Amino acid sequence: MDVDACGMRSRGDSPVAAPRRRGGRVRAALAGALILVTAVAGCGADSRSPGGSSSASPTEANGMGDNDNGGDGDGAAHEVTFDELLEDPATFIGQPVRVTGSVFFIAECPPPGSANTDCVLFGYLADPERRTLIAADVGQAIALAEGGRRLSCVEGSLPTPTCGDWERESTYTIDGVVQQQVLGGRETSLVQLDVSEKSAPQPW
Repeated sequence: MDVDACGMRSRGDSPVAAPRRRGGRVRAALAGALILVTAVAGCGADSRSPGGSSSASPTEANGMGDNDNGGDGDGAAHEVTFDELLEDPATFIGQPVRVTGSVFFIAECPPPGSANTDCVLFGYLADPERRTLIAADVGQAIALAEGGRRLSCVEGSLPTPTCGDWERESTYTIDGVVQQQVLGGRETSLVQLDVSEKSAPQPW
């Protein structure tokens, strides 16, 4: 017995067998439709996969890359006024700071009769408005250092307006780290500003 594409009986078919065959065709058609729907759904899922998607990922959407922590970089200098630094320098120990002030050099000379008669100039940072600094006033200034050692130079027989590449009686903006001074291998209660960078001098 033959069945055409529409599931109709041809002549000579049994009236009982035809419904059964039509039922088989219906089941086959339903199974085929289910496979087709599954395939279409799978294609839709593929089009939404990361490989085929043009939409931004959550990381891209919030504007932050893998290497962006959304904050300042480590080790950035904290800008402070000279008064803030002088008022409580211990709170800044170990921290990088940026501060503007006037640079002075105070001479420390050996006692009379010493074999070495050269005076040594030590650098200090004072209030940017200050124009004089004497030895009795060093408590109103912050000692300067380079590479962990006090900023100093030999005065010599003739005073000079410079000490190394520093110009005294000038204003500088300085980046540095606040440290405790070490004398004789021991830390003291005194602090110093270890200079890492400085601006060009601004003479008064």
